[in-house]
Amino acid sequence: MTQTRTFAWTRGADGLRQIAAPWQELADSLPDAEYFQRPQWYEAYLQLSEAPQDMVWITVHEQNRLKAVLPLQQLKRRMGPLTVRELRLVNHGHMTLADVCADRRDTTLWPELWRWLHGRQAPDWDRLVVTHTPADGVLAGWMQQQPPAHLLQSVASSSARVDCRRGLDELLKACGGNHRSNLSRRSKRAEAMGPLRYELARTPEELARLMPVFMSLEASGWKGKAGSAVASTPKVQAFYDSLLDGFGRRGECEIDVLYVGDRAVASVLWFRTARQIHLQKIGYLEELSDLSPGKLLMRESFRRACADPSLDRLCFITHPDWADPWKPEGNPVLEFSAFSNGLKGSLLFHLNRIKRNRQARRAEQARQAAAATPSPSAPDTSVPSQQQAATLEPATS
Repeated sequence: MTQTRTFAWTRGADGLRQIAAPWQELADSLPDAEYFQRPQWYEAYLQLSEAPQDMVWITVHEQNRLKAVLPLQQLKRRMGPLTVRELRLVNHGHMTLADVCADRRDTTLWPELWRWLHGRQAPDWDRLVVTHTPADGVLAGWMQQQPPAHLLQSVASSSARVDCRRGLDELLKACGGNHRSNLSRRSKRAEAMGPLRYELARTPEELARLMPVFMSLEASGWKGKAGSAVASTPKVQAFYDSLLDGFGRRGECEIDVLYVGDRAVASVLWFRTARQIHLQKIGYLEELSDLSPGKLLMRESFRRACADPSLDRLCFITHPDWADPWKPEGNPVLEFSAFSNGLKGSLLFHLNRIKRNRQARRAEQARQAAAATPSPSAPDTSVPSQQQAATLEPATS
């Protein structure tokens, strides 16, 4: 017998409060629900947002039980003479991954949701933008297995992660001799200044005590001077305070600190969900950067992760260059633009596709011109790279 599903949506902080408890129950019932699929993530985001009322929470219920939550921003953009009504996943400098909270095994939910989105009860929209979603996530699976008629897709970036279902010695062996030697040399130099000590915070009380240490280290270098450190902006600090409160109460947030003697020299803020530990932010004492304190702390973090049977992977969330010595695998981070079924949606789809193809041609021409140049020269940064050209174009031109 087919179960009847009901679809609805609500808005802003009040709407989130209404669904937070059943959303948490849903996430807890899913073995692979990540931190960015949970209500605490968006409770924190509302501390950052300049327009919290632009957030809409689309919900799917089955027999009065919540089965899915799709958190979206409702925006308007200009594309030439057209006003484009967008629904898009949240993407922010401190929020780099996003997805729907739903059971990936339910293959019937997406077609029903897509039909509902075109009905009168849904929010108004012309383009649905699924931005920065993992290739192995729920929405990416839905979009690729049952794609809408008018869909653009691209690879936006990569999320680096390391398999920790092995001992640290095996992991370091895979990293190569240069990396191991580098860690050994810097460890000896640090130990000459004082004994190395590691501290881990997991309880709310421990997190509250070590968070000021983390923020001080993160602001100790160029970020503090540039005003981009967590402690530099009240809204950003409120975002992280909310994360520590929401995830810390559930044992899903951790802070590591490395000390040389009595001096804190590096710290990492982690989220721990779905058998993965995720590196949200790292900071180190920049005046001791020649010791690579961040790498020394990461070695201890890998040691702990490899010894923990409840963890399968350590995830860097993004793919920074400094992660490469640990030989991570790259999980593609995808972007999709799905356009509504009407005439306007079809027009927008073709305009966006034409624009993207034009930029791809220009990038290829630039590549061929650079290849034909006999002597090396500085790259022409006025021409988008091939990778840039492959990304979705915003409807702002």
